[in-house]
Amino acid sequence: MPFDGIVAEAVADELSKKISGGRIFKIYQPEKYTLIFHIRANNENYRLLMNCNANSARIHLTELDLENPETPPVFCMLLRKHLIGGTVTAVECLDYERIINLYVESSDELGDKSIKKVVVEIMGRHSNIILVNSSGKIIDAIKHIDQDINRVREIMPARTYVLPPPQDKTIPTELNIENFILSLENEQIPISKVLLNRIKASVRCFATKSATGPELNPALLQTA
Repeated sequence: MPFDGIVAEAVADELSKKISGGRIFKIYQPEKYTLIFHIRANNENYRLLMNCNANSARIHLTELDLENPETPPVFCMLLRKHLIGGTVTAVECLDYERIINLYVESSDELGDKSIKKVVVEIMGRHSNIILVNSSGKIIDAIKHIDQDINRVREIMPARTYVLPPPQDKTIPTELNIENFILSLENEQIPISKVLLNRIKASVRCFATKSATGPELNPALLQTA
């Protein structure tokens, strides 16, 4: 199943219910682009897996017990410094984007508390895991993206965190079904492509299956 915006919303909702209010007590980085947060919440221990590999980017709870390197990677050590002992205050997905934010309240060396944000961007080869401070500045990221790679959106320490460019599409929960179906009368392209172009969170397999619904005109159906 592709990790689209609909899946991201569902995962964020599940995580919010299970780990909000929980305490992070261990952080590991068993693989280059994989993190495991151990969280104690509601009298249970959870393992939260985050992965930003281009072919398998995802975030979810897991029971996997992966082997960890003897020396933790630098990014793992930084996360431990900022997040160990912290409390998960919220988990959210923004408007069906494939971005999940994990908010953590933690204390610094002086005991001052602040809210930091772990941003998990699930966008194919552009996937990333980013730690952002309460001022919106990037503390660090598992992948550094400088101006040579992307002049529009740098992902580097001390830079302001900026969301990816928004999609000019309708959020599924705001879609007026009747008006949408009426608007299809003048379309000259397959319905599956219309869904992909107009509705946020649509992916090819979802759009193709949705386009075969009985309420739509079968004459408009073609291979996307």
